[in-house]
Amino acid sequence: ETTFSFFFAGTVLLALLGPNLYLRLYTRITPQRLYGSCLIIILVSGVLVATVGWMSPWAFFLSFLWVPFANSIARPAITALLLEQHEGDAGTLSALINFGLYLLGLLGMVAASVAQGNYVLSLGVVIIVFALLSLSIFLVLLRSKIPVKGLDTLPE
Repeated sequence: ETTFSFFFAGTVLLALLGPNLYLRLYTRITPQRLYGSCLIIILVSGVLVATVGWMSPWAFFLSFLWVPFANSIARPAITALLLEQHEGDAGTLSALINFGLYLLGLLGMVAASVAQGNYVLSLGVVIIVFALLSLSIFLVLLRSKIPVKGLDTLPE
């Protein structure tokens, strides 16, 4: 329990740095570059969790901690970008964004619990699948003709 508590605290502290890093980067890097970079970091972290995360608690911690860190950098950018797409009822849009996050969290927990026995490998596979799915959707969106306000411009 003590080791878990220290690892959890370390992960939370690193995740707290993410929004601060976002604030330093958001006027220097386009949202598409920021989000794409965060997805790649999450994907690499998932591969590390699946391949070396089982070796020791430290290997797991050091391979996993990049997921919440990259997520904490990307989330403010993506939330602002999503809110920019709809004029008007920001409360409804915010509720939809949070519902989507909880739904994906639920699906991830179900997927990770299906594989009995090797939970670290299961978590790594879930991270990889969700990162690849997100990256694929993101690349399709970038190549489509669907207009996304603020995706390729720096904030003013």
